[in-house]
Amino acid sequence: MRKLKQISATTLAAISMAATLVSPAFAETTGVTETQTINSATSGSATVTYTQESSFTVSIPKKIELDGTTKSAEYTVKVKGDISNNEKVTVAPNSTFNLSDSHGKADVEATVTQTTQDFMPSGINSENGAETTGEISATALTAGDWTGQLNFDIALNENSASSTN
Repeated sequence: MRKLKQISATTLAAISMAATLVSPAFAETTGVTETQTINSATSGSATVTYTQESSFTVSIPKKIELDGTTKSAEYTVKVKGDISNNEKVTVAPNSTFNLSDSHGKADVEATVTQTTQDFMPSGINSENGAETTGEISATALTAGDWTGQLNFDIALNENSASSTN
């Protein structure tokens, strides 16, 4: 009985080793675009490259409510991502837009100012991203139910300046 167990264990070990020996081995070549042959009397080197396009997210407000007394409001814009040093993200709100009253009063123009419109890599690529504030003011508003659309133009542009945000 003991001899039978030894033979069984030996047979299983032999089968496992044989299966391993028969398995083909493949060299990983992911990302290798060219190879070179080096003779034993020299040394060699390989150029390593990496390319990734810039990516970023911009957070803008979905809804802004103007204060009933000052007829103004502040908002925050945040930009975060991974962009190249020769690029910047521009987030530019319309400088003005109209607010319309649901009861038919004449439209009122709102004015928009934003502290920063160009966001640089040093800020965007940081852990917390970069942010700025803006303000909307519409002092001519009167009683009513007013709504309007503030639009932001968002673009990835060439960074010709070396300032940081």
